Amino acid sequence: MAQQSSHHPHSARGGKPARRGKDRRGTSASAGGQRQAKSSSVGSRQRSVGSPAGVGRQVVGRSAGTTPDAAPSRRKLKDSAGPCPIMRACGGCAWLGIPYRKQLIRKQEAMEELFRPLIERMGWDAAIETTCGMGSKAGDPGKAPAPRAFRYKAATPFAPGPAGAVRSGFFARGTHTIVPAHSCAVEAPGARHILNEVARAAERLGIPAYDEDARQGVLRYAVLRMGWRTDEAMLTIVTARREVPHIEDLARELSSIDPRIVCVAQNINGRDGNAILGRETRVLWGAPHMKDELLGCTFAISPTAFYQTNPQQT
Repeated sequence: MAQQSSHHPHSARGGKPARRGKDRRGTSASAGGQRQAKSSSVGSRQRSVGSPAGVGRQVVGRSAGTTPDAAPSRRKLKDSAGPCPIMRACGGCAWLGIPYRKQLIRKQEAMEELFRPLIERMGWDAAIETTCGMGSKAGDPGKAPAPRAFRYKAATPFAPGPAGAVRSGFFARGTHTIVPAHSCAVEAPGARHILNEVARAAERLGIPAYDEDARQGVLRYAVLRMGWRTDEAMLTIVTARREVPHIEDLARELSSIDPRIVCVAQNINGRDGNAILGRETRVLWGAPHMKDELLGCTFAISPTAFYQTNPQQT
């Protein structure tokens, strides 16, 4: 788990921190990846994890399937006019093109539909509170700015390409087809570049990507955690087996991608399925953890720890 290493009143950079705030005093936070919005609750407001109440991303690594590698040209044309050129092709941000004010209203309606009948049936003296987003609430007048660059955890699957190439990006919904991504509208600046550079380093060292359908290869995923209030980052590569040729050379190359990287770790996941992380993790280079600050506390975050993906909304 992410451990509180010190306590000091360092506060936020513009706006309220918000997301997955399980413990305001920082006794525990961890590094998962499920996205939820901070939304309405019955009786009292609940803060939850994940994307802001509005923009949702899917977890990288969906179910198996086979489709052509190239997304349909018609889809590409549609995507090019939106806030993200691949938002439909990758299937991650289903609501990214919807105005944020409408996203919050839809979430409010969903909470009403889910809880109102229960409250009435049980005769509870309870209220469904207004859905709170990032900087606005459902029903607020005027235009609500769409949240961007709020995810401080990012991941990529890998897949083999021709002549030893290593593909990176996102799995298209319901497939193991890689949709390349040079950037991502909801990830922290620079995150996608670091992840793509992992693929380039593996290519140079001849480390093959894992084929999820054939169940062959080595390199499966890379998971990046970036500091919200600190200039630290942690990079974890997920491999299908523990022994990997040139793994030390790979770790050194990865450590030089960005000066913020303070830890490079290897996680071993040889199991079938779409779970990204396995049970065994070891540090290949650098410190055993990175640090970040949230709610006046400093957290030491290990490679598999839970920690807020969207710290601003905690």
